[in-house]
Amino acid sequence: MDFFVNIDIHFYIGIVLSALNGVMLCFVGYKFLQILQLSGYKLRGYNEWLKDTKGKYISRVLFLSALSIAGVLVTNAVFDAYTTNKFLSYVGLIFYFYFSIVFIKHMYNAPKKTPLKNTRRMNRLTVCWE
Repeated sequence: MDFFVNIDIHFYIGIVLSALNGVMLCFVGYKFLQILQLSGYKLRGYNEWLKDTKGKYISRVLFLSALSIAGVLVTNAVFDAYTTNKFLSYVGLIFYFYFSIVFIKHMYNAPKKTPLKNTRRMNRLTVCWE
């Protein structure tokens, strides 16, 4: 029982943020799962989609990652240099969550010819990937 008493609050904050990040990444990966399902769970069809779209979706995810990393690094560098309050280092995560939410909203509002169907196979894939 003493183990839980001596743990710093930042440990618990890290656990909560990791769980939120996992949920957000599931939403970001929605399009990849949809295309995998439409291609009959075959990598050949998935690779064809990547070639046809010229990797446009992947470049968007990479851009989202770069913006998020830049926001976190810049704010952490600024707050770590000028203050001793560790809680201010979490301000950079606001940018990460904001950019991710904007990306997810844009992705879900885009028209879809065939939506992702919740099948047993898709459930197994998402559980294994999480």
